[in-house]
Amino acid sequence: MIKKIGLAVIILAVLTGCTPTAEEANPDEPQTSVISGNKGDYSIISPFVTSPLRTTYAQGFRETDVLEIGRRLQDKSKEYFAPSSYFVSEGSVLDETRYNELTRRRSDSNPFGLNPASEGEPLVDQIYDEKGEVTGEVTIPKPYFVSDITELTFHKDKNRKEVDGVSFALVLDRYQVLDNGSYHYLSDDTFYRLANDYIAVQFEAYLRNRVPGLEETPIMIAFYVQDSAADMGNIVDNAPGKFVPGHYIAHGYYKDQRESGTLTRDNEQWLLLNSTEASTQLPQSYGNFSVFKRKIANYFGDENIGVIGMAFVVDGKIQQYQIEVNTGSKTQLELYGITQYLSSIVTELDSSDVPITVNVKLYQNTRAVINYTPGQTPVTTFVY
Repeated sequence: MIKKIGLAVIILAVLTGCTPTAEEANPDEPQTSVISGNKGDYSIISPFVTSPLRTTYAQGFRETDVLEIGRRLQDKSKEYFAPSSYFVSEGSVLDETRYNELTRRRSDSNPFGLNPASEGEPLVDQIYDEKGEVTGEVTIPKPYFVSDITELTFHKDKNRKEVDGVSFALVLDRYQVLDNGSYHYLSDDTFYRLANDYIAVQFEAYLRNRVPGLEETPIMIAFYVQDSAADMGNIVDNAPGKFVPGHYIAHGYYKDQRESGTLTRDNEQWLLLNSTEASTQLPQSYGNFSVFKRKIANYFGDENIGVIGMAFVVDGKIQQYQIEVNTGSKTQLELYGITQYLSSIVTELDSSDVPITVNVKLYQNTRAVINYTPGQTPVTTFVY
């Protein structure tokens, strides 16, 4: 009995010694940790802190653009902020005041706006034909370019207060209002010239001179264009735009205030696989998708099935496919059979090493996701 009491005292002493005292614990300073990313991806600092502009992003973008802006901004940032050397967190440099200064028009009360003053010079946009020859011009009386700005910050250690790098995505308005109330579509080439000659220069100057601590901080600036007309106040009922995300047209790296950078032209876009553009630029994929749709239609018989296919293309090369299959109510066994069949034919979309995701929806609700990684068997995840 005495031995048992002695053992209990020893255990209690050990446990007491391992417990932090009131002086050791500081409840006002939450302990940070790191959530590791997959190989080649960023790790994030925990607890996660949301951006001060989170509500603005939620209200201003379609979900498909919110995700695409962040996905590709991380991809482009890896060129300058290696995932093996940096942690990533939501943007903390731009607060609501700075955001409003930048996205509003330039004026006497707001000299920092990236958008021209209402009384400023109009923009004359030249129109080119397929041969690159000028066929006309359009005058835009009050151009408005930058609609939103998103941000990622990078840290070399777990102290998120120390910002060691920043990436920004400036979102550009595609459609401009003319004097007669109609709208003019600005091309990627026009936006690139504006971004390289004016917007990027002004934006970097603002960050270096108006934001304390960014004078010597490396900065990456990228420009994203929304492709959906529906995002610009339902200007045009452009069906493809309801599904297709926008794309980046340029990005540049600015090491510090002593070293000026230049923008690199990006050639990337999402293409609907049943579109005229896909038939011209991706004839093989266009044909394969047509066969893929017919096989699905034959499997379902007389039932009405919706199949949407997209390809993400960079420098003329397909990087990934996204397929969406919409159908009506199904039993569990019917859903299982559908996914089995889709898994058996999904690789027929492309013979090269391109990842494919198939989203199976019942009445617009995702119930299964099929992921194909080149060289592996398709993996199905059910969502009940």
